Amino acid sequence: MAWMSDWCERDPNAWESSTGLFAAWKAWAERSGEYVGTIRRFAQALERHGITFLRKNKARGYVGLRLVGDAR
Repeated sequence: MAWMSDWCERDPNAWESSTGLFAAWKAWAERSGEYVGTIRRFAQALERHGITFLRKNKARGYVGLRLVGDAR
């Protein structure tokens, strides 16, 4: 997933919200001419790359990935 290498860093202690990650993906994909797809498809791709879903204080997000650079 090129987006991950451009806008993210792996960190086992990091947590990012699902909506924040998807918004960053959508912005990157639109600029790159990639198909955005649905949040469900995006979530499946994250999980295939070893990023784990976790609810944190009722918020939905993922452990193991941090947004950096242009994503913020």
